Amino acid sequence: MKKKNIVIGALICFIISMVTIQYINYRKNIEVTSAIPSEKWSKEKSISKGDVKKNPGIITFEDEIYVVHTTENGIKLVKTNMLGDVIDTKNYEFGNFVADVTFTTDKENLYISWISINNAKRSFNIGFVDKELMINDIKVIEGITESIKVSDEELLVSSGENIKIVDNNLNTLFETEKGIFESVSAAKDKENTYIVYYSDSDSSFKTIILKDNKKIMEKEIVNVYRGFGLIFKNPVININDEELVMTYEEITKGEYRSTKGISYSLNNSKSQIGIVQIQGQPVRGIVRGDSAGTFFGYIERYVDKRFLEQDIVEFRIKDGEIVDYNYVSNSREIGFYSANYKEYVVFCEYIEKNSYEIKLSSSEEVFKESINFISKEEKNEAWSILLEGIVFSFAYIFMMGIIWILFALVIIGVISFISYNLSEKMRKITYIGALVIVGLFQLYMMKNMMYGKYAGLMPDYLSISVGLVITLIIYFISGIFSYLIFKCDLESIPLIPFGIVLVMETFLVLSVFVPYII
Repeated sequence: MKKKNIVIGALICFIISMVTIQYINYRKNIEVTSAIPSEKWSKEKSISKGDVKKNPGIITFEDEIYVVHTTENGIKLVKTNMLGDVIDTKNYEFGNFVADVTFTTDKENLYISWISINNAKRSFNIGFVDKELMINDIKVIEGITESIKVSDEELLVSSGENIKIVDNNLNTLFETEKGIFESVSAAKDKENTYIVYYSDSDSSFKTIILKDNKKIMEKEIVNVYRGFGLIFKNPVININDEELVMTYEEITKGEYRSTKGISYSLNNSKSQIGIVQIQGQPVRGIVRGDSAGTFFGYIERYVDKRFLEQDIVEFRIKDGEIVDYNYVSNSREIGFYSANYKEYVVFCEYIEKNSYEIKLSSSEEVFKESINFISKEEKNEAWSILLEGIVFSFAYIFMMGIIWILFALVIIGVISFISYNLSEKMRKITYIGALVIVGLFQLYMMKNMMYGKYAGLMPDYLSISVGLVITLIIYFISGIFSYLIFKCDLESIPLIPFGIVLVMETFLVLSVFVPYII
């Protein structure tokens, strides 16, 4: 067989192998980039962008979805159809910081409310939203530090010394006596409204229970001592049939410490406290879900063992622990702020400094059918990951493959030195021997370096036994071509066919594994 034909055959085999490996890598990438977050929640649809600083708000009204999110110095309203297609948007610049944006309704009208902060002075604002997204008839209450949506028709407003439940026209439905109310949260079930706050004097969380907006009792939920420098941040409550469930974050000296969950039995008044985490990772930025006992927050997780993501997750807590959860997002971007209304969730993903993308997801089947397909963006992302893997596979030739390449150069160098004194038969035998030695050394290095350091990152189908078999097959085929090229010209320096083929073989081998460790 002519040397030229062997070389051409080797190149064809290399190209076919390379294409096959990269096709498999691409298919694995597209599986990840196009995967739905969970069986319950759809893929997300981008509806806006902005410099978001707080949780958004969402509501459905007259067969349309309304979303509001903060901007640098104001808010932005977005109206979509029930499939998340944007119909209209409008920006409002107030010239000051805005928080606690949310929607309410009296079934006939849509209202929007927010807290504005100007020179450390806070005020509560509420106005009527018309079809053109104009905010009309804005009413203001000065000195309000926070507001919480209790139901579609009721809001809690707090000054820190006083708590009120008001309707959309700011009529007071309930008001506490003057006191000190910290870490306030509220929720409502079919019968009662529950207001939870922390009492520093009693070192405990307490709940005020209202029926028809009249106080029927006040109970202590649980004693929680707050040491020096400890802050309870982002308290959120929700109610299921049997429990009042509360979550809050513990902050020490400005640093996040943990997220705690409290389950308070409405039947026997017993409480249980646990850590709010999923697979060992804490859930943060929690908001109340619109369904009984549900919450939404963000969490870090690994997808396909190689992509560290910060995704939005829906979860339920019972007896102080998470008992059920569904991911809402699946993106390589960083998910943060979220809000839920019935079958819809809006959340924000960090793109770059001062820029977030606002996305919408749904558990409605018609919404899923409109978005749960492989998009052009997902294909492009899969290609981007593939190209990154190819570049790093080449780079790892000089980081990992160089070890067995240098070893091979030593072995083949010795053979080259003594081959001139050997017969043709012995040259062939020593060349084959060198191939075997180098192949065994490569398998040894793959076992101890690739799997010794990165075994936990490998996908399930690339177990150590499968990985070594793949390495052996690629090396064996490459070795055959290397030997055939050498055999055609026994007078040539063995280092040339051996070295060239080994570098190509190393690139193929690393192309199988490196995409999963970068």
